[in-house]
Amino acid sequence: MLQQGFYQISERKLGFGAFGSVFAAVDISTKRQVACKIIDLCSIANKVKEEIHGLRQNESDNAAYLDDYRRRMKTHTQRASQEYLLLAKLSHVS
Repeated sequence: MLQQGFYQISERKLGFGAFGSVFAAVDISTKRQVACKIIDLCSIANKVKEEIHGLRQNESDNAAYLDDYRRRMKTHTQRASQEYLLLAKLSHVS
């Protein structure tokens, strides 16, 4: 188990997505089992680099590309916010 701040994070992976993985963990102060999402910042940085490369490759289509990029980032941000709110309400005792 890895202790990170207020949590002890196990090696038991509960799931994963495009930007990170979710592991079983324990809140040290309450001893409650929680889910801890660890975001891979390198993966996010690589995706941003890919987007920038795409912009440079498609200079004539930049306006349309930027609009599409803004829309996708807004969707990602909304999903992350919804996930945060959902996980904040989640309580699992075992």
